[in-house]
Amino acid sequence: MSEETDGTPPSIECPVIVFRSGRKAETYLYMPATAEFEDLPASLRQQFGTPTYVMDLILTPQRYPNNFYDERVLAREKLGRTQ
Repeated sequence: MSEETDGTPPSIECPVIVFRSGRKAETYLYMPATAEFEDLPASLRQQFGTPTYVMDLILTPQRYPNNFYDERVLAREKLGRTQ
């Protein structure tokens, strides 16, 4: 991710929906807000189990879960890609 001239990262927002797995404890799925669970590969859906809605969230470089951060997720959303 490139930085602005003053040293701060560019403002990138990635609206996501967070789901909890029905099969694996403490396993969460962060999906772009525009994506559908049914669009995920069948093997992932089967492994994840029935999704339970947790919350809507807007990820930014300054606001993300402590155990999760991937610049590629934010970059893809900025470019309008979900794959």
